[in-house]
Amino acid sequence: MPSPSWILRPKPNENADLRLFCIPHAGGSGMVFRTWPQDMPDFVEVFAIELPGRGRRISELPYSNLKLLVDEIAESMQPYIDRPFALFGHSFGALVGFEVARELHNHNGVPPIHLCISGAKAPEFLSNGPKIHKQPDAILINYVRSLGGTSEIVLENEEMISAVMPALRADLKMSETYIYSNSTQLDNPILVLAGESDPKVDRGSLQTWAKHTTAGFKMKLFPGNHFYLYEAQAQVLQFLGQALEQSLSSLEDR
Repeated sequence: MPSPSWILRPKPNENADLRLFCIPHAGGSGMVFRTWPQDMPDFVEVFAIELPGRGRRISELPYSNLKLLVDEIAESMQPYIDRPFALFGHSFGALVGFEVARELHNHNGVPPIHLCISGAKAPEFLSNGPKIHKQPDAILINYVRSLGGTSEIVLENEEMISAVMPALRADLKMSETYIYSNSTQLDNPILVLAGESDPKVDRGSLQTWAKHTTAGFKMKLFPGNHFYLYEAQAQVLQFLGQALEQSLSSLEDR
C-alpha cells in the first residue's frame, strides 16, 4: 500500500460517482484545493495530491525527476481509482497531470475519463520558455510576483519563502528541462482552462492541446491572470463540474 501522504481528501465522500485528483502549481501545496468541495457538485469527490517539500510534507526533499514523480503519483492513486476519475492540474501541475494520464494509459489500463488542464501551454512549447530555476531567489520571487495570485505578505516573508523555495526550484527544473515525446495520444477528452490575462500562455499554445487526444477537446477562458481559478473559484468549478458530468454521462451511455 503506497503512503497516504501523497493524498489529501478535504471532504471524504464515499458516495461520489467520480473522483477528481488535483495537482497544484510549482511550489504549491495540495491544500490550495481544500475549499473546492464547497463549489463542486455532490457527485464529485476532490482528491488533492500533496508533493514532497510543501504543506504537511515540508520536511521532505522535493522531487526533481519528473518520471519518478509521475510514477509515485500514479502508484499512490491506485487504491482510489476503482471508480471513474479525472485529473486536474494547474500550471506545472498540468504537465504532471498530463504525464500521469499517459502513465496510466500506457501501464495501468485505467485512464482518467477527463484530463483538465489549467494555465498551461501544450507540452511541446515548454522548451521555448525561460530557464529560471537556477536564478537567485530575488529573481524567482519577482517571477512569482509577476504571475499574480501570491500575497505580498508571503513574498516579503523570508522564513516562508525560504521554506518553499526548494520545492519551487525543483518544480521549475522539471518543467524547464522537460523533453516532450509524442509517443502517446490520449483517448480521453481534454478540457483546457486559462485566464484571459495570463502572461504565461497564449491561445495558440492552449489550442495545441487538442492534438494530444483522440477524444473531445474544449477550451474556456476566464477573466483574470495566471491564478484566475482562485479569483473566480465558484464560476470555474461550476464550469468544470458541468464538463465532468458530461464525461460521466457519456461513460454510462457506452
